[in-house]
Amino acid sequence: MGDLLIPALIVFCAGFVQGLTGFGAGLVSIPLFALLMDIKVAVPIIILNGMVLLSIMLIKVWRDIDKSKIAPLITGSLPGVFVGVYMLDSLNENGIRLLLAVVLIAYSLYALFVKELRMKVNEKFGYLVGFISGVVGGITSATGPPVVIYAAMQGWNGDKFRATLTGFFFVTCLFMVTAYVANGLVTEVTLKYFMVCAPFIAMGTLAGARFYKSLNQETFRKVVYVLLLIMGGLMIPV
Repeated sequence: MGDLLIPALIVFCAGFVQGLTGFGAGLVSIPLFALLMDIKVAVPIIILNGMVLLSIMLIKVWRDIDKSKIAPLITGSLPGVFVGVYMLDSLNENGIRLLLAVVLIAYSLYALFVKELRMKVNEKFGYLVGFISGVVGGITSATGPPVVIYAAMQGWNGDKFRATLTGFFFVTCLFMVTAYVANGLVTEVTLKYFMVCAPFIAMGTLAGARFYKSLNQETFRKVVYVLLLIMGGLMIPV
């Protein structure tokens, strides 16, 4: 049982980050899980637990989802997810680690140093962003960075930003779980870790949502991104 305690604590922290900020569970959990096990084993575990936390969040925010904004992202993500899952099954461990390192480092630097990125882009660009997000998510479980950057460019903010991202992540997670099952990546080991970790990620998500209005989110996010930057460096194959 001791070998399950650390993954359970990791998903608790990941759930707290997602509950507080609206995204980040995959970014937080995958590099830490990768220190404990093969990434190809870790990614499906994280996505299954992601379904738990997103279900909790969706109950709270579904009324604020902007369906017109989320539709292109979801449509683009469907083929992207299946491409990503195929690549997860095909790439070697070092290739996946390198991609994960690039995602973590690039996104952390963006989040820490780009204060505002407003750019008028056609909403049809959302289909491409959804596809890229699906590919990256299928390989690494981290669907967030492309969509969060796109949302910032579009000027989304506040509760609608948080709700719309939650809706997108939930549907994309459904796609990913289906693809992982179809490709035989969900095993008895996956389900064992999921059953142990699910209550912890639920508790973390509820705790994060509770502090959503009271914690200084800007300071909290900066600490998280510095840690992600460090973890990205540790992911680089040597």
